Amino acid sequence: MTPGRLVFLILPFFELFLIWYVASIIGWGWMLLILIGGVVAGFALLRAAGRNVWQVLSDPRRGGQSFTTVDPSTGEATTIYQPGAATGSDEQRQADELKVRESGLLVTAAALLALPGLISDAVGLVLVIPPVRRALAKRGAARATSNVTVIRGETVAESGPSQREPQSPPESGGPTIIAGEILPPPDDQQR
Repeated sequence: MTPGRLVFLILPFFELFLIWYVASIIGWGWMLLILIGGVVAGFALLRAAGRNVWQVLSDPRRGGQSFTTVDPSTGEATTIYQPGAATGSDEQRQADELKVRESGLLVTAAALLALPGLISDAVGLVLVIPPVRRALAKRGAARATSNVTVIRGETVAESGPSQREPQSPPESGGPTIIAGEILPPPDDQQR
């Protein structure tokens, strides 16, 4: 059994024991008030965080995210990055990605607060702190880009070999880029 699964099996029992222990010290009325307050705060934060995530994700062109377009005449699929109108720098794209990651962590914090329990409330409250969220978002971005493979390709309407030349090998330390084509299935598999 992996450590992650073991934690998820043990954590609910530990939460219940901690609730019982703290309630025996401060009283069950106060304990219920703390648990209900955490659930109410979690749902209120979840509503606000959901609005924040929706604003960040609603328009990929405004938010500086990538999206895919397909040319109807040739069938070529292209992933496009459209930075905001004001700036088109790589720093702006990274800032937009961090904003998306921070919004996701805020939703996670709200969900943890909405769960009844003292440990989940404590972790949720830590994630609500903006410097902590920013640091975790930057760490997640660094881990995500450390081992990236980018695949470029196009959808080809006709069958046959491509006349494109292979891409040059990547610079040292850069991502691996694989040139390729996405071909339609043979006629006997099409429906």
